[in-house]
Amino acid sequence: MAGFAEYERYDGLGLAGLVQARHVTPEELLEAAIARVEARNPLVNAVTMPLYDHARRAIGAGLPDGPFRGVPFLDEADGLVESLQDVVEDSLEEAAEAGTRELHLIQEDLHDAIAKLVYERLRSRPMILPVVVEV
Repeated sequence: MAGFAEYERYDGLGLAGLVQARHVTPEELLEAAIARVEARNPLVNAVTMPLYDHARRAIGAGLPDGPFRGVPFLDEADGLVESLQDVVEDSLEEAAEAGTRELHLIQEDLHDAIAKLVYERLRSRPMILPVVVEV
């Protein structure tokens, strides 16, 4: 499958099935995914820390068995989502302990705490960061 042009026709399980059937290799899937990231990322800036060499080494070291064996995926920046959840919880607990009831003050504190974490982790100022808070 030269360049694996059919990549976008499959979901994760479909790609894994192709790997299992040996119609395509994990290396070919990775290179197809990298090509798509490189083509689209300049417009959306969704991948802030491309770790292509890390992914290549992981394939070289041997992939674990499982339903998605050989399928490339984007990781969530080393636990960034969990860290964001912790920051949101801490910020809301601090507001409750301080007796803060004004929504705009809670939002400002929450925004500042999230922006600080994202900046520290990604070393760039966040423009838009969707966060779902379950209250």
